Amino acid sequence: MSDTSERAEAACHALTIRPESATLADRCGGTRAVTITMFSFNTLRVSLSWPRAAVVGALVFCGADAFQRQFIPPPAQNLFHLKRPKTHRVLRPEPGVFRGVLGESHFTINSRGIRGPEMPPRASAYRILCLGDSVTECLYLDDNETWPALIMQRLNQEEKMPRVWVGNVGQSGYSCFHHLRFLKVSDLIKEVDCVVLMAGSVDFAYGISGDLQTFPKAGPKKSKSWIETFFKEVRGKFRKKKSLMVEDLKGEVYKARRKERMDGVKCNELPDLTGPLKLYRQRLQEIVTLCRQNGVRPILVSSAFVCREGLPPEDESMMWGGQLADGRFLGVQAISKGISSYNKVTAEVAREMKVELVDASPLNGQPDLFYDGSHLNEEGCRRLAGMVADCFLARRNGNRWQPIQPENRS
Repeated sequence: MSDTSERAEAACHALTIRPESATLADRCGGTRAVTITMFSFNTLRVSLSWPRAAVVGALVFCGADAFQRQFIPPPAQNLFHLKRPKTHRVLRPEPGVFRGVLGESHFTINSRGIRGPEMPPRASAYRILCLGDSVTECLYLDDNETWPALIMQRLNQEEKMPRVWVGNVGQSGYSCFHHLRFLKVSDLIKEVDCVVLMAGSVDFAYGISGDLQTFPKAGPKKSKSWIETFFKEVRGKFRKKKSLMVEDLKGEVYKARRKERMDGVKCNELPDLTGPLKLYRQRLQEIVTLCRQNGVRPILVSSAFVCREGLPPEDESMMWGGQLADGRFLGVQAISKGISSYNKVTAEVAREMKVELVDASPLNGQPDLFYDGSHLNEEGCRRLAGMVADCFLARRNGNRWQPIQPENRS
């Protein structure tokens, strides 16, 4: 990834704590392969001199690597935009760091790599997939406090209505570039009835960084073996500088991110966003078209943000990100203006393509609803979930969840 890509992702939404690859044992299909390898080295240590042991050891690793590539596929090969299936984390965010987030938070992933309960059969539930960045992911909120989960809770309170299932595939640092790719390659789009997409803020972060995020040329992709993954992970553990892009269980990295912004040089002039906004529009249009081609109902949600004129210093100190390609940081008013320009495009696409839109702007500028510049706390998620649930309730058709009026499929 380019330097601008790294700055952009760090400037808005950090990558999640999920492991990018399986552990050594997972990659080998369990502890048996690891035990065999360790036994081999213990034997070699006794019977061979160090030079010979090193040569034989290298051959053992190469042989195991070749065997793994040929016979043991890596688990969960289609993890893009998803999490490792059947995983569970407990996070204990610091109250002083995460305003409005109380107690420990459970982060649970089902067997499909989705945050949420297992997906029921299509005939037994109306299935909704929430797609977005870390504002959708809600990493530091408990499973039952995220806005996608609260939508499910609210809609399932309705009597004489079909059961609703809501899955969360929000991913930190991901923009419409990634959301579009996900919908193109994932089978999930064929298994759900509705996609709720909240987008704009990360697209803005990439836009101000100068990274337009173009797709690489098509071609065969070399898969990493567990050998490569193992040494990459070991190398990463010895890096001196701790990345500001990786979340920790307590959220202490937020202190460093906020300090970086506070100490940085501020700028109130937005870069030219003509190109990034054009790409954002095109990607939104493609996402809507792709959903409709698969018979899926798209709903767009605008980005919410805390920035406003006259924001108190103590609330501004909770913010981070907004970094330009040259390393300077945008001021509060410039960030507000920039994200608003992306929300304007979202609204225009919704109007032109006759897509349902949930306008999250009533949340803007209310620090008590956020724990930083864009991430909603528990109360913020309750408010947003109520707004999205109202969209479903207003458009239901008798005892069915699909819209009253058929959508324009052109």
